[in-house]
Amino acid sequence: MKYTTLLFDSDDTLLDFAAAEMQALKVTFASFAPDVGSEITAKYKEINRSLWASYERGEIARDDIFSRRFTETFAHFGVTLPDIDIADFYQTKLSECHELLDGTADVLEALCGKFNMHIITNGKKSTQQRRLFDAGIEKYFGKFFISEDMGTQKPSAKFFDIVFDELCISRDEALIIGDSYSSDISGGINAHVDTCWLNPKCLKPTGDAPTFEIKHLRELLEILL
Repeated sequence: MKYTTLLFDSDDTLLDFAAAEMQALKVTFASFAPDVGSEITAKYKEINRSLWASYERGEIARDDIFSRRFTETFAHFGVTLPDIDIADFYQTKLSECHELLDGTADVLEALCGKFNMHIITNGKKSTQQRRLFDAGIEKYFGKFFISEDMGTQKPSAKFFDIVFDELCISRDEALIIGDSYSSDISGGINAHVDTCWLNPKCLKPTGDAPTFEIKHLRELLEILL
């Protein structure tokens, strides 16, 4: 196999972001909107997805996501905002959750020493780094490319330009592994890098096909080893 370098997304590729998000939201809404039922979580997710999509299209700034998603959610239910930064409260709770997806540790251990591995992720630096370190998998990775720290985000070409400039490797020796077609796969394809789409729900690509497609991270070993 020609690859020397593996570029892993973090959330929902290695870490169970869905579980972490649900726990952090549960605590946040229980603390500041205890009288609203479970529908507040559904509305938050709807607003959050829309804001992230706008961000990936370059229509809004990254900070707009964190400032607006709770404000708009609380406003929808007529809840008075507390005199604290809810976004910071939520990020703190999120950073405390670091459950790994099934098979992550075994796969990383099997690949360790055979490839250079790095993290490429959108999100807050403090939150992402803490979760990776608390999960005990930071030891497998050389560099952590996190959008907040880089001033740009996947799927922008600038994000991948920075990654390859810093790693000083050719693009044809790297493989991007991620769960998001719009962020990881589309970004990788546009950056002329091979991609492996972790697609457990068997979604249809909205553009060109990835180089590889897997339903479980363990299938990566069949491709690489």
